[in-house]
Amino acid sequence: MPDQFDTYGKPRPTSAMRHVAITTGTLTDVCDAIYCEADGTITVTDSAGNALAYVMVRGDRLDFRAATFSVGSGTFRAWYL
Repeated sequence: MPDQFDTYGKPRPTSAMRHVAITTGTLTDVCDAIYCEADGTITVTDSAGNALAYVMVRGDRLDFRAATFSVGSGTFRAWYL
């Protein structure tokens, strides 16, 4: 029986290739994940304009492709896989 998933692309790597500090505003490239370096709250807006605040603690990772952020408190990094 043929593999029904044979045509799927290879999974993306799980480690980041590039990272930048997130400040309130828009990044030049859509990131793949958000990493929390110091506890805080970050509001992420998706491509449809829906905003949602996430309370994160140090070490949390949010896998989300977004380009618009509002940092209430804490320190965050945008990861590019």
